Amino acid sequence: MFAALVSLVGIVLMIFVMQIPMNFGDLLRVIALTPLLGLAGGALGILVIGITQDPKAVAISVPLLIFPQMFLSGALIPVGASTGLLGILAKIIPMTYSIDLARNIFYWGKPEYHAAVLNDPLLDLVVTVGFFLVFTLVGTYLFVRADRNR
Repeated sequence: MFAALVSLVGIVLMIFVMQIPMNFGDLLRVIALTPLLGLAGGALGILVIGITQDPKAVAISVPLLIFPQMFLSGALIPVGASTGLLGILAKIIPMTYSIDLARNIFYWGKPEYHAAVLNDPLLDLVVTVGFFLVFTLVGTYLFVRADRNR
């Protein structure tokens, strides 16, 4: 969560440096969404820590989970027309819905809205919150169980 808030400062600075057209309302919506996306990303970390308590294994596994999601979620390349295995993976990974939720919030009311987003914002919100709850609860349960069994 803290890393997400720190990166938000960098993102806002890049908006000004690159002169990306964004009004104050857009900026407020993106800032308001940041805590939810930070918590959702942190929940994946909780799940990984719950599965394995070895710091070296966690350090290796987190990038192995994050980088494929970055490429398959639409964060870097469009996935709206993906088919086959890539289409299936894009639909089942959590980051797809988090990225699309951010796009829903940013492009709300703009002419390019329908070209930029994949899903209804309510679906993106429900899936993002659902992954957060499941990952947090399961990860916490696994961590507590492993800690008790030491």
